[in-house]
Amino acid sequence: MRIRVNTLDVFRFIAILLVALYHYFFRWTELPNVYPYGNQYARWFNHGNLGVQFFFMISGFVIYYTLENTNSRKEFFIKRWVRLFPSMLVASLLTYLLFICFDTQHIKPESHSFSNLLYSLTFLEPGLLNVFDSSITWTYLSGSYWSLWPEIQFYVLAALLFFYNKEKFLRNFTMFSFLVIIANQFIEKVVLKDRFGMHLPELAKAELGHLTSRVFTLMHYIQYFLFGSLMYRIYQTDKRVVTKQWFFYAAGILAIVILWAGKMEWQVKFLLLFFVGLFYLLSFRKIDGLGDAVPVLTKQGASSYFFYLIHEHLGILLISKTATFPFADTMLYPILVIILLGILSVQYTKFIEKRFSKFLLAKFLK
Repeated sequence: MRIRVNTLDVFRFIAILLVALYHYFFRWTELPNVYPYGNQYARWFNHGNLGVQFFFMISGFVIYYTLENTNSRKEFFIKRWVRLFPSMLVASLLTYLLFICFDTQHIKPESHSFSNLLYSLTFLEPGLLNVFDSSITWTYLSGSYWSLWPEIQFYVLAALLFFYNKEKFLRNFTMFSFLVIIANQFIEKVVLKDRFGMHLPELAKAELGHLTSRVFTLMHYIQYFLFGSLMYRIYQTDKRVVTKQWFFYAAGILAIVILWAGKMEWQVKFLLLFFVGLFYLLSFRKIDGLGDAVPVLTKQGASSYFFYLIHEHLGILLISKTATFPFADTMLYPILVIILLGILSVQYTKFIEKRFSKFLLAKFLK
């Protein structure tokens, strides 16, 4: 049974809008002479970064579907590469060239580096390099690229588990995820804080902290991918079976996602509950036609990957370079920037990405 991808596109739109608002109103307000409106709206959008976690839930849902419609690991990884690389290449070149030409104040020095451009095309976390040589200073061309590394780790793990045993994929993924979650909590709450007699040398703790925070970053986000995978399984299962077989799994993962927020503010828990609620409505087919009702959001959601790649640094550059324009010091202006970059992303997806991806798939999947 095919999924109604247009509903997921609406989800993607919600996620990317939250992230963009976070970057334009909260994340970079400390940079001098960047936002003409300053930080006067920051308190309203300081949790928009949770849109990335929503993306991870969506990815868990979509990748499970993709695996079920893929014949081999090779085919899966080719499809993923074709999906990710062309847009990354175009977005990175666009970002690099525009910053070289127009960022005279060096607002974002990392976007001026050709080495950073090349490294970003690998999708690898820059922290991997520092494991071998701490003097290496390469980083992402744009800060938003960081979330692609957890995605890559999830793709590898999911493909290994799925093609090892398709029938028991979700069981194995759930068990592995729980082990990772427990290990991560043990490292963060016990080992790194010297509790219960665990006293490591400072250098060892620093190395361990680097590995968990910069290298094996999936440890911090695996519960979101797991939740999305579970929701896909419920979506595809007869609901009479769901109530007997999957309800307890769903309740358990729901508790993990909510409790993961710990003692964080109520806004965080509210957003996580909102994301979870949307997925439950989708999985029990209560909002299957949502995408049909709002086609504009569907188009924007379908182009969310390219928008995500360009929105942060290019948005910062555009806002800073047009700070004297009318309404530039109001909340309206960043919204107009979002609309502008959104239109660009939709046109790129329609006229370039889809055609290029079709060509590459035909070439590599003969």
